[in-house]
Amino acid sequence: MFAIIIAIALIVLLKPLYDRVTGEQLILSLSNFSMLEIWFFTLLGTILISSIYPAMLLSSFNPLGAVRDKSFLGIKTSSFRKSLVVLQFVISFILLVGTIVMGRQMKYISNKDLGYDKNYVFTVPFPEEATKNAAIENELLLQKGILNVSFSGTRDITNVTEISGDIIWDGKKDNVPFMLWRVQADKNFIPTMKYQFIAGTNFTGTPSDDNKYILNETAVKAMGLKPPYVGTKIGYGNADGEILGVVKDFNFKSLKDPVAPLIIRTSGLKNILYVRTTGAGAQSAIKAVESQYKKYANNAPFSYDFLDKTFESHYQSQQRTGTLFTTFAAIAIFISCLGLFGLATYTAQVKTKEIGIRKVLGASVGSVVQLISKDFLKLVIIATVIATPLAYWSMNKWLQDFAYRIDISWWMFASAAILVMLIAIITVSFQAIKAAVANPVKSLRTE
Repeated sequence: MFAIIIAIALIVLLKPLYDRVTGEQLILSLSNFSMLEIWFFTLLGTILISSIYPAMLLSSFNPLGAVRDKSFLGIKTSSFRKSLVVLQFVISFILLVGTIVMGRQMKYISNKDLGYDKNYVFTVPFPEEATKNAAIENELLLQKGILNVSFSGTRDITNVTEISGDIIWDGKKDNVPFMLWRVQADKNFIPTMKYQFIAGTNFTGTPSDDNKYILNETAVKAMGLKPPYVGTKIGYGNADGEILGVVKDFNFKSLKDPVAPLIIRTSGLKNILYVRTTGAGAQSAIKAVESQYKKYANNAPFSYDFLDKTFESHYQSQQRTGTLFTTFAAIAIFISCLGLFGLATYTAQVKTKEIGIRKVLGASVGSVVQLISKDFLKLVIIATVIATPLAYWSMNKWLQDFAYRIDISWWMFASAAILVMLIAIITVSFQAIKAAVANPVKSLRTE
């Protein structure tokens, strides 16, 4: 009862932190019957589970068993206690390895070369009528802190959503669908995003651009085209055209997906302004864009998004999972240490007289500490051996969701094992040293 009262108080206190980490809103209400039902059955279940073992153990006690190792349901009680400690450390080790792997994967994603520079680029959705005024880009380029600007039809270049299949070329197999992602942009888009050409040139800004297309490497390879790509006749959107250039592959979707075929064209609505600025000039660039925006917005609110922040937002669920794993790993290790500490205390008490006799016969503090600690370290080693394949399997399965992922290395398991071992040694040593420095005379006289 005392524990559940403390638990409820902690839930209330930690609710804001939980909401921030998970992005969800936890609702707590004493008037909610289902909530009260959960609390009641949690309390009842905990009482039953925690009381069944000692109750059955004591009820099955007999005088003859006092000098033997008792058993519970056919299992030696010492083995049962040790098994629980091993289970606790297995869970702790898996969560700890998960924390390391997830942290490395998120760092890898943040630092991966996407094929373009996403830093210091922000986007602003403009009204459609504003896109008809070519002077907007020219005026913004004169502003301090703005390096380049471009209008595009793609709201988020880190997560392109438009896809089509109406493309034909010589050599295409009949009735075989070919899907490719689509970006609509003006001639300034490629230099603004710093994409790299491997063949051909950029758009010129003239009406002839409407029938010319720029593809990525994956697209020309999937189409079976051979260099030189420039000038290859293709039909797209019921219009005949040709390939103007080919850009190096860049990630325009989540890193969970490999790079797919992509086509860039100039025709179509382009109302999303992309602005490349600098760290120092970001605020002045935003103000300059806002000034242009208000000319066409009709009092509509001004908003902007930096591309690097948008990119990171696509992985919030994975980042939250990593945070929760770290939290649960810390809690699991703490609970494991409580179990280990309790078992060490019990062992030290059982061996009180043995420790006293050893000390009288000249045993050192170090040898007594070793006597108590070695069995527990064996339990942690066993837990590590059991947990390693389980941790590898679970983390390898989690990484399968990413097309671009890290390799699971041996040092991740070694680091987790060393950390768990150190925590276990510190936990056991406290009780072992206490028993080792106790007065042997007192322990031998105690009945």
